[in-house]
Amino acid sequence: MMEINLTKSAKKSIRLIYKEYKRRIRSGVPKEKAIIFDPVLDFDLKEKVKNDRPLLKDRGLLKLYVIGGFAITDEGICYCENRIIRAVKSFFLFILQFRPCLLYTSDAAD
Repeated sequence: MMEINLTKSAKKSIRLIYKEYKRRIRSGVPKEKAIIFDPVLDFDLKEKVKNDRPLLKDRGLLKLYVIGGFAITDEGICYCENRIIRAVKSFFLFILQFRPCLLYTSDAAD
């Protein structure tokens, strides 16, 4: 999976959508229905994420419908499920930048 760059606002929006999707799944709603967000029934969520929907669509995380609704894609679900893995990986890559400094310091102490 390639790196998907999102604004902080878009990240928050996709997390809100994913959270609602997961709530539906836990409630027993089939995935085919849980991924779809109705413009009337899900009005509050639609309003919270409306500015980020075009960016999320461009990144392949959402499908937008002409009637105003939208659906989270499998790519969007994977993006959210892998969020923690990306954070841990990013942390370790950051720490590894300092490894040569740490090795040099410990060699100098000997």
